[in-house]
Amino acid sequence: YFASEQTSQLLIYSKKKYCLRYLVLERVDFDIKKLIVLISINSIEWKKIEYKYYIDKDLKIIIEINIPIYFKYIKLNYKDNFYITRSNMKILVTKFLGLIVSNRPDGFASRIWAFLNAMYIAKKTGFKFGFVWPRFDDVGGMISKKYITIDSEENIFDKNFIQNHSYTCSRLPQTHSYDNCLGPLSLKNIQKLPFYEDYGHLVTCCIPLYELIFDIDIQEYQYKLRQIWNKLQFSYKYLNIKNIVENIYHKLNNHFVAIHIRGGDIVNGEHRLFIMSSLWTYLYPLELVTQLIKMLLGQKIKIIVFSDDDEAVEMIKKNLIYNQYNLENLYFSKDLTPKYLSIEENIFFNFQLLSKSRYIYGSQWSTFRILAGFLGECKKQEAILDTFTYDEQYQILSDNLRSVKTNRSYKAASCMYLYVIGRNIDKDKECLIKILRKGFRYDPKNLSFKIKII
Repeated sequence: YFASEQTSQLLIYSKKKYCLRYLVLERVDFDIKKLIVLISINSIEWKKIEYKYYIDKDLKIIIEINIPIYFKYIKLNYKDNFYITRSNMKILVTKFLGLIVSNRPDGFASRIWAFLNAMYIAKKTGFKFGFVWPRFDDVGGMISKKYITIDSEENIFDKNFIQNHSYTCSRLPQTHSYDNCLGPLSLKNIQKLPFYEDYGHLVTCCIPLYELIFDIDIQEYQYKLRQIWNKLQFSYKYLNIKNIVENIYHKLNNHFVAIHIRGGDIVNGEHRLFIMSSLWTYLYPLELVTQLIKMLLGQKIKIIVFSDDDEAVEMIKKNLIYNQYNLENLYFSKDLTPKYLSIEENIFFNFQLLSKSRYIYGSQWSTFRILAGFLGECKKQEAILDTFTYDEQYQILSDNLRSVKTNRSYKAASCMYLYVIGRNIDKDKECLIKILRKGFRYDPKNLSFKIKII
């Protein structure tokens, strides 16, 4: 940098724009409280900088800028007659304000949403975006990779993108928990020191940011997130999957509705044995799915059913064929997926195709469904309670629990769902216990039923 030294003033100019973090003054003897720090990008408009300071063991005065800020010009003014020189001062700068790092260890949708949120925050605040992409292991050994897994960053992203943004192998220190990693929830406060970590902030939230950060505009956030997603630098393999989806979309005349069934991991995973009633919001019982398909087939619109469990798909097909429904407009994502795709690539294919639907029906909660609709062509998403009231769900399940042919695991899941719905509409205790006992007969190892009966 270049410096102009004058009595009571030091003017510093840098050819490049940097982020000011610290000033270090040494061999000086003056009242630091009388020092005024001004910065500018163009040398015309100047901004006074708030700072705090301390004196280290070598008697150097360390000036820490409260809010890191970009500069090309720095002006140090001293209120009394004092000569400040370049040799008395060091400037500590960074190229960026800090790092915004996405770091989730779980499945595709939750990880990608946190990833996109981190990119959005970085763009809005002047931080550099980074990500950590842990290898996926079974969640406590209780969920099969058949249902929840994710590809490596090398397979998903472009090499240059990884080189510029991946911190997976950098072993960034983590001194705080993953909760509330953004600290005070406003974009302005994210820029203020101290950061959550020394290098910046972790981002693990996988919900719309405007629900957490009050100074984010809803429409602008959704527009920018879609833009970031569409411009994301994927690998050649994943770009090819996007092209395959585009071709399918055009063959369907750019218009279809989707039914998304999340449930394979809930119905078949070992955690169902203890906490199944807590997972009901993720379920879409096949009896209700079958009823919904019958309703939509009558409207003569193209329908694609998405499911993480091939067995559930086959059971739905058999029930509809048995009842002699015309399935001309009904498709299953399983049948549209190229056979050569890996399990992880299949997840991306389904996500991309789901994002093309104009209308999505699904369980009460699924990050996969919500994010796909948020990023894509979807005009509206309809959760199960928007389609059927509690009373309607209870009646449909009660009437069809026996007639809709599914396996014992799905029957047990439907019973637990029916129990929760019955409790919500104040069914009597005797009726609820009867439902629980029926579910336990379908799944005798499932302690969730025994716990509720007790």
